[in-house]
Amino acid sequence: MWYRHARKLFEDSGFKEEVISEEDKGGYILRMLNVQAGPKKEDTVEMDAAFGKIDDCYIGNEDDAKHLVDEKGLAPERAAPDKNVCSIGYCSKEKKWFGYSHRAMKGFGIGDKAEEWYPDGENKGKKPAKTLADAKQMAIDFAESVS
Repeated sequence: MWYRHARKLFEDSGFKEEVISEEDKGGYILRMLNVQAGPKKEDTVEMDAAFGKIDDCYIGNEDDAKHLVDEKGLAPERAAPDKNVCSIGYCSKEKKWFGYSHRAMKGFGIGDKAEEWYPDGENKGKKPAKTLADAKQMAIDFAESVS
C-alpha cells in the first residue's frame, strides 16, 4: 500500500526512479532502484523492490517476495487492473487463492466459505466457493478488507 502512495507522490513531485539492475528470481523479478526523493543528488536512496511476473505489480522488498513466493508458494498479482501492489496470489500446491496485506493473509479454495465480517454487508459468508473463480473473488474481497 505504501508503495502505491509513494509512487503517486513521486509522479506528482517529479521525483525520479531509475532501475540499476534487474534479476529474475524464478517467481518474481528483483530490481535495485535509485530513487531521487528530493531536488538534490544526495537525496537519492538505493532500495530493492520485488515485482510479480504475472503483471509487474509491486510485491515489496526481497524478504516480502521470498516469504510470499518461495515459502508460501504464491504467484502474486494485482487484485484489479487499477492497483499497483500485489494483494492476491494463487498457490497451485494448495489449489487456493490467497488474499493478503501487511496485516493478514487467508486462503480460499473450492468449498471454503468467506468470513461474514466483510464491510460491504453482502452474504459472501453464507455460500461456499463452487469454483476457483469464486475463491479468487473471496481472496480479492479479503485483501480489500485488510488493506
